[in-house]
Amino acid sequence: MDTLSARSLVTKNTQSAILDIEGEYKKRTENLGGRVISIKQGLDAGINIFDIDVEQEENGMEKINILNKVAEIRAILSGIIKSYMDRPLNAKELVDIEESVIETYKAKGITTFKESLYEKEGGKIGNKLTLGKIKKEMPTLTDFQKILASKKNSKELAEILTGFLRGKSLGMFDCQSNININDICIDFDLSNITDEVTKFYASLVITTWITEKYMRRSSLYEEKSIYIDEAWTMLKYEETANEAKDSLMRLFFGAVSIGVAPLFVKFLLLLNNNLVHMIVGYANGSLDELLGNSVITNIQTGNAIATAIVIALFAYLFFKLNVKFIIRQFTILIFTLFTPIIAIMWMINKRTIGATIWFGQILINIFMQFIYAFLFLVYMQFLPQSGGWATSILWAMMILPINNFKGRR
Repeated sequence: MDTLSARSLVTKNTQSAILDIEGEYKKRTENLGGRVISIKQGLDAGINIFDIDVEQEENGMEKINILNKVAEIRAILSGIIKSYMDRPLNAKELVDIEESVIETYKAKGITTFKESLYEKEGGKIGNKLTLGKIKKEMPTLTDFQKILASKKNSKELAEILTGFLRGKSLGMFDCQSNININDICIDFDLSNITDEVTKFYASLVITTWITEKYMRRSSLYEEKSIYIDEAWTMLKYEETANEAKDSLMRLFFGAVSIGVAPLFVKFLLLLNNNLVHMIVGYANGSLDELLGNSVITNIQTGNAIATAIVIALFAYLFFKLNVKFIIRQFTILIFTLFTPIIAIMWMINKRTIGATIWFGQILINIFMQFIYAFLFLVYMQFLPQSGGWATSILWAMMILPINNFKGRR
């Protein structure tokens, strides 16, 4: 790992975070211009587990995702209670944790509304003046513990947390955050921690901070990497083992989806084509007879102007259908090309919305041809054979709005 991290920093300009269990990479990090953070019992580590930021949703909306923070805190407390009491969190404690996290932020005036995260527009921070928004002081574990202690079903959990408050041996993360998330390399040195419980707690908090803050929030570097020294030592804990398993599964299925997606799209196109051919075969070629080029050439209204208008209406219908299918081909191509981006977003952020949109758009656009063929077949069954060109164009013009309605549904 020593060689890999150095190579990434020097040749790839990759942002890297190292969980250094034995302190073996401190000198290397310093030589490469990185930052070493020594984690020591009882001293502030510069990471506040309740620090939160504005997140941009996949629809472009910005909000404060407090429920994501609930999940983070729940995972950390689950590890703590498992280590101390050798049991999982019970249902009542899980409910109390969620309520307490929400109430902790509410006490600071922080809600899901993004503006609630800031005190004012511009002002003084310490000895420096800024024109940007000034972030509120974040709640800490102490604030959370006080609220949790008021819950009758979580007295035991709140009592255990007193050992994790500032000034206690495990109070390293009961503080305000002061680490620059744009540092190109950060080495978290845990060599000063000797007991397993503290080392597990520190590793759990730091890996959560690395993935949720350092890797997701920093925008200066496109490529990022995480190195965990002696990772096998963390796998003996159920929480970290499950997290590692979850990450590996996402990486595996993400990589598989990138490779299989083109074949999947090709299979759906083949299925659509076969369904369309089946419908045309069922109609004995009458679809083309009713709405093909022969319809235009055989139009006779008895009036040259009326004939021209009717031909123009059919031409408009065919033109609009052709435009729709050109857009369809373009959309299928774009969504297929974007498959790696969607897969990477899922692997990093665990978000399924992008994958759902991708899957839905692929299905709608591929089977658009089958839907139109099916609608034409249905209307053909009700179309009088002696109706002439007037009846044909009336029914045909109804196909477009009906299909658009089906797409919106």
